[in-house]
Formats: sequence, structure tokens, C-alpha cells
Amino acid sequence: MKKRKGSTLLLTLMVFSILMIFGTFILNFMVTENKQSFSYQYKTQAYYIARGGAVAVEAAILKMDEEQIEQLEDELKEKREITLNDIDIEGNKAIVTLRKEDEKLYIESLGRVGDVVDKVVKVMEKESTSTETVEIDMAVFSHGDIVISNGKIEGDIGTNGDITISNNPTITGKAYLAENSKFTGPDWWLRDKWSDDRAVRISTERNYSIPVFSNYIEEAEENSIPEFPKFENYPSSLPLSPVLNFDNVDEITVDSNGRYEKINIPWGKTLVIDASERAINIWTEELSVYQILVKGSHEVNIHIKSKFTTNSGSQRCIFRENHNSNINIYFSGGEISLNSPKGIYANIYIKTNISNIKFNNSQVFGDVYIYNSNFETSGNQDIGIKGNIFSKSGNIKIPNGYVDGNIYSYNGNVELSGSASMYGNIYSFSGNVVINGSGMMKGSIYVNNGNTVISGSGRVVEGNLYVNSGNIEFKGSGIIYGNIISSGIDNDIKMGSNGTPLTVRGIIYAPQSNIVFTNNSPVAGGIVGKTISITGNVDIKYNSDNIDTSLIKVGSSTSTHWEYKAGYFQ
Repeated sequence: MKKRKGSTLLLTLMVFSILMIFGTFILNFMVTENKQSFSYQYKTQAYYIARGGAVAVEAAILKMDEEQIEQLEDELKEKREITLNDIDIEGNKAIVTLRKEDEKLYIESLGRVGDVVDKVVKVMEKESTSTETVEIDMAVFSHGDIVISNGKIEGDIGTNGDITISNNPTITGKAYLAENSKFTGPDWWLRDKWSDDRAVRISTERNYSIPVFSNYIEEAEENSIPEFPKFENYPSSLPLSPVLNFDNVDEITVDSNGRYEKINIPWGKTLVIDASERAINIWTEELSVYQILVKGSHEVNIHIKSKFTTNSGSQRCIFRENHNSNINIYFSGGEISLNSPKGIYANIYIKTNISNIKFNNSQVFGDVYIYNSNFETSGNQDIGIKGNIFSKSGNIKIPNGYVDGNIYSYNGNVELSGSASMYGNIYSFSGNVVINGSGMMKGSIYVNNGNTVISGSGRVVEGNLYVNSGNIEFKGSGIIYGNIISSGIDNDIKMGSNGTPLTVRGIIYAPQSNIVFTNNSPVAGGIVGKTISITGNVDIKYNSDNIDTSLIKVGSSTSTHWEYKAGYFQ
């Protein structure tokens, strides 16, 4: 029992240490939301408090070692659930409850601001990982040849191939070479800037294994993209009603399933859907919305066949009274136009013959599912998606605004540009990823099969870049404060960015890729590649503090263990 009590205490301490850093991020969001209507700012703040509590607990679990995970699971087996009370986030409270079902860990977080409460659930799944460790103890290592023309390398270099000096670089460390490898350069450079005793011959070649990735997209696909319901799935006994008439009333209430030719909610009028007693399904050819208010806690599904428009101005457009959204909108028509800057609190599913879907000046507090179209947002920096974006087929473009959740792209390109900010991860199964502009990219990028470009003016990626197969290019002043890990074979990594003070703060681990530095792309960490060419005036500094080899999972290990991977919001 002492061991299990220790597990809860350890988790609590880890959460509080994470919140020392994370709390400021939550506060910044709350300050932004305070500028919005007082009628729902507490609800929005409570959502972010709940989300912050879930993310903090997730981060603490990701930091646990195998023994600590075992302690946590022992306690969950005995108690069925663990509650962490009163997690303080900038003076507001989150209550987080953990429970385990099969191999999934559910993090249920309740956020409270005053008397207002909101809840989110995050799901973490277990995966087996290799216990084989990778050692990176050099600034630069190449399985093949290294060509250095310029720049400065602070630390040792090593290769199984040859090293060629072609101009006037500076190398402060030693060079580790295989017995038959050659070290060549201009006579004057070898005389003035090198000495033979710094070339160390190694009897056994060093080989770094190709990293392997769990295919997050493939694993999530079955649950992430549900089957789109046919519009004609309404009960045959349900009669077709005429247009709802708001001529002499400000509000109309419906409390049962309905089928309508058209629902037109004029400016200043409200359709109330009362889901207190039962789930409600509504089918309509056309829906034009000023405001829809949902009462009760049951699910509400709205099916739209041909036309969907919103125009709510400074008011919330579609939302639930005193509850986080359990509203789903299914659109399969030919015309969509959204203008709801204060929020559509619903999940939106779009399967249509429209080639390009654009959300104008609208916030969506929910997930967006795109089945067969290109998707784009537009509006100012306060406009965006406070949920995930799932695209089964088609390109995703976020030129401004923000995405608060993850982007899952199964077959298409993803582009984040302009001042757009991204607070979750990007998962691309088949397609290119382009990150440019000047906004923030807080999460990591996972690319299964496609090219990745990071550029722009001050664009910073604060997470990691994982590429299974595809080329990588840094240009402009693109920066990554994390790591670049690639299992690509004969792919190219072009470091042409002039990002300062660092382009990469971590490791570039791509043992079967060709790495080329063509500009001032400073690196503080370590580099492993198939071949390495340095032509730009780059500063590469070995820094063990920035090297976290636990991020590298290799497939050649004979010993594995289980751990939880980063989760997703339910």
C-alpha cells in the first residue's frame, strides 16, 4: 500500500512541477478569452483550465519510468480510479481523475472558474518500445563521407567513410575514422589548422540503427474518421414539416426528432433544441442560423442536405446551455458559408462534392471532419478551431488564426502559414507538410510519407519533427527547438535556414539520409546522417544537454518494455 500511495504522491509532484511552466500558457489563453463576451468567458476559461489539467497530468505520465508506470497501474487496479484534487492553474482549480480500461488510460479533467464547470477527457494508449539505447557523443557522425567547406564544428566528428576539407572550416575536436578511411584537405589547412594526432583510427565501424515510429495515423484512423451517415437515414414514419416560421416570435422550441424543408433563423431569433429527455435528430434541406441554443445533456445531431450558412455577429451561434458540446453537424450539400466569430460549439462533419471548403471568420469549439475536400480557414488571429481537424482526403491550409488541437491528414498536404498558430501536433499519413510564416507551432510534426518544409520569418517549431519517409528542408529563418528524427532511406535533409540564435536545438538523427548545410543553420546538439555536406557558414556545437536519445526508438532491439504514448482528446 505504501508503494501505491507513493505513486499518487509522485504523480502529484510531477504535475505541479510541470504547471510551473505550463500555467503561463493557460493564463495567456484566458487573458485572450477575457476580451470576449462576459456571457460565456467563464465557460471558455473553465474549458482551458480543464484542458490544462489534462495536459499537465499527461505530461507527468510521459515522464514516468517503467517502475513508476507499474506503481500507477497497481493503484488503478486496486482503486479503479485516482483523483488529483485542486490542481491550481493561475488561481483556478482543476480536478483530474484517472481510470484504466484495457490498455487505455483515461484522463478526465474538470475545470472550475467560479461556479462554472467544464470537462474534457484525454485518452492515452500503451505501446511497446525498444530498450536499446543510442549513444550520440559527437557533434557530427556520418556512415558515409563528410565534406566540410566552411563553418565551425565545436566537438568531435566521426565517419565510416572519408572526410574531405575543401575550404577553411574550423574543427575544435578530434576526427574518428575507420581504418581505411581518408582524411584529406588543402596542404595549408592541414598544416595550420589540423594535426595528425587528432585523427583517431577505430578498428570497428560504428553503425546507428534506423529509428522506427508507431504509425499514429494508421492506429487512429478507424476511430478518428467515423462513417458519414446518409442524409436519407431518417425514419420513414417521420413526416416532412414546412419551413419553421419566426415571423411573430423571437424563439421556437423543438423537443423531438424533426424533418424540415428549410430552417431559416433570422437575425436576433433563436431556435431552442430541448434535449433534456432524449437525443434529438434534425434533418433539413437548408439551415441558415443566427442562433441555436441546446438545452439538456443528450446528444443533438443536425443533418443538412444542400445549404448551410451562419451569421451570428457578436453572439454565439450554435451552443449548449451549461454543457460542453455534444452537438454534431453533418453537412453533405453544395453551399456552405460560415460567419460566426463567437463560436459554433459543435463537431462538424463535411462530405460534399465541393472541392474547396472555407471557414470564414468563424471559431469552432469542436472537431472538424473533412471527407473529400480541401479545407481552409480565414479571419484574424483570434479565429480558429478549438479542437482537432481530421481530413480523410484533401489538403488543409491554415493561413492565419489558430488550431488548438491536432491535425490528422490521411491523404493530402498540410500548410500552416502567415501568423497562424498551432498548439497541438500535426500527423500526416500521406502528403507534404509546409510550415512557414511567423506564428507559433507548439506541438510536434509526424510525417509518414511526404516532404516537410519549415521556413518563414521567425517561424518556430517547439516540438519534434518525426519523418518516416520523405525529404526535409529548412529555409528562410525556420527554427526547431526540438529534434529531427528520420527513418528515411536516401532522403535529403537540406539545412538552408538562417534561423538565429539556433536553427536546431537538439539532435538531427537520420542515419540513412543525406544531410546538407547550405546556410548559417546553427545546431546545438548532435548530428547523425548517411552523408553530411557542410558548405554554409554554419556553427555546429556538440551539446549533451540538448540530446535526449530516449526519443529514438530503434527496431533492432531484443528487449522491449511498455509505456504510454501521447494521447488524444476524446
